[in-house]
Amino acid sequence: MTATIAAGPFILAAIDGTQSEDYMTGGNVSSVLKFHNNFKVSGGSSVKKYWQGPDILGVDVRTPLSPVTYAVCTIPKLKEAACRGVHGLAASATRWIVSEHAKLTDPQVVLVGHSRGGLICIDVAKRLMSRGIDVFFMGLYDAVDMAAGMDGSTIPSTVQNVYHAMRDPGLGSRRLWGNAGKQVSSSTDHNSQHFWGTHGSIGGAPDAACKKGDLVETPIVGYAVPGDECKTDLTASRNRNARILANNYVVAGARSVGLPV
Repeated sequence: MTATIAAGPFILAAIDGTQSEDYMTGGNVSSVLKFHNNFKVSGGSSVKKYWQGPDILGVDVRTPLSPVTYAVCTIPKLKEAACRGVHGLAASATRWIVSEHAKLTDPQVVLVGHSRGGLICIDVAKRLMSRGIDVFFMGLYDAVDMAAGMDGSTIPSTVQNVYHAMRDPGLGSRRLWGNAGKQVSSSTDHNSQHFWGTHGSIGGAPDAACKKGDLVETPIVGYAVPGDECKTDLTASRNRNARILANNYVVAGARSVGLPV
């Protein structure tokens, strides 16, 4: 199908991946944050906001985490209000978008996310659909369907354009982590491409995969510490190149429909 060209104004919600503040150090630069920072909102009509991603458990462990706090974060009726987990982030982003949408004239919503941040973008799109708000563009960096109580298998029909940069499954990176957003409506201009890089590199952190103590999956127990993805058949330089190619793919897709990024 022929993509519609953006007219603006825009509402950009950018949601990063799991433990993003831990990994985006040194030479690692978040692709989601870069998209957010380069997105032009001059003139005062368009708005944008960036969220750090959830922790590995999907709850906010950046503050002292007591058993009581953790219990609160697992109660369905409280977790969206009390926690910076996947459900809380989805609720926060939705509230902000709905609020900004009411202030602007015919705004176009843009969602961008990496890893579980991408999953959250899909969930936000569903929440917006129930409120009668469409999503003009969704940029995904290896979005994964890895959160209890949040189904990201299907991108709602109210999303007009999707560009999804994914790790190549043949590499063996995050073997047990299935990609989100594989099912789309015929009304959505859906584009996806695989890149020969780790899950981290697709999101902008090619060196994070080798970080000591990183959680990785194993066939028996699910996760093991310490671990890394350096055992994959991949050189560091090629992994860094995958970051560039994946980021260029999503950004080029955004520009192809007229987004100012």
